[in-house]
Amino acid sequence: MIAVTDSNRGKVPVGRAAARRYSESFGDLEENMLCMVDRLGAVTLAALARMYHNSPYTARDHMRKLCRTRYLERVPVNSVTVQRAMAYRPPAKNPTLCLGGNGYYYLRDILAYLPERRQAMQSDSSLSLAKLPHRLSVSEAIAYLVAVCRATHEMPLKDAPSSALDAPLPSVPYRCAVAVLNERQSAIYADTRLTLDRRINERVVSAGTAKPLLIPDATLFLSLDTSRGSSPYAELPVPVNARWNPTLQSWRAVLLTELLTPSEMRTSERIGATAYRGLLVEMETGMNNARTLQDKVRRYNRLYANTALHTALFGNGGPRVLLVVRTSDQVRNQAMLWRQAYLNRTPASVVVTSLQALSQAHNQSRRALLEERLWVDVMAPQRPQTRTFLELLPMLAASS
Repeated sequence: MIAVTDSNRGKVPVGRAAARRYSESFGDLEENMLCMVDRLGAVTLAALARMYHNSPYTARDHMRKLCRTRYLERVPVNSVTVQRAMAYRPPAKNPTLCLGGNGYYYLRDILAYLPERRQAMQSDSSLSLAKLPHRLSVSEAIAYLVAVCRATHEMPLKDAPSSALDAPLPSVPYRCAVAVLNERQSAIYADTRLTLDRRINERVVSAGTAKPLLIPDATLFLSLDTSRGSSPYAELPVPVNARWNPTLQSWRAVLLTELLTPSEMRTSERIGATAYRGLLVEMETGMNNARTLQDKVRRYNRLYANTALHTALFGNGGPRVLLVVRTSDQVRNQAMLWRQAYLNRTPASVVVTSLQALSQAHNQSRRALLEERLWVDVMAPQRPQTRTFLELLPMLAASS
């Protein structure tokens, strides 16, 4: 076996045997991470650190090993393009990553997972510079939502027993987990069966002639659980080294590896267990004109008007829309457009936030994403209201 270093990385073989050999020490973290990178297409190191690590420094060491053995590849993109996607100055040494050749063989032949990319070595046109900023923006937004869910596992639940001598701790009404679907998997067709099939396999026979009703940038299925008992990932009462902090493993309870069918989701809620809510993610970079935005809202109105379709796909909660913009000064225009034109007037049916605000809060801590007022509830009773995620959770859990 080659002793892999940065200098001889080009000599590392790519293939089934190499993927198996270099992955002997892999665990759940590497498996989940490679699947996520493949699903998102391109993602920055900072975004992966938000989802799987407590520090960008530990994430950097981990990513360097995966890049050396060609499970991940660096996308040659300059920092200006990345900054345009992230809406703030990115941290130093923040490479953009995609699935590498050995990562492809590892997913396909060892995990029996169908990768999004169809060849091990190819010039991936989906990573063209024209589309890359938008794709990175979407992956940034998803990374922040995963960080929010991690924070719910690092705080006690409401009404959880605590010592009478201790001051009451900040608490959450639900523990959240999330399943992520990319743009291809998120396509919604008038035919419910076709929509569900394409989440698993894009090459269904009838997909060639069917025109999608709606194609969100991503779909997040959020699970809301009120199971009592302490979380093994709760923060320790005193600061500790990040390497040993139990919150480092909180991603395990957050990222759902298997997506339930809509009927299973409805059954789970009916028996009083976990509730599931679908969030359709739309990343608005500011490049679309007013006519394009209005047409998008009309498509969402057609989905909402088709009660049988959205109930079959999203259950009692109906479709919820999460709009993410780059900068905070873009929030108001999006909120007013959707409030005027969207038919679903249920509170928290449309939520707007910005990458800029999420970044500023996350720089404080993951908990700040829960406790800071970063989320605009467009359909609040009188006018759009800025809320905390803790305030939004009961509204998301309510049936529409």
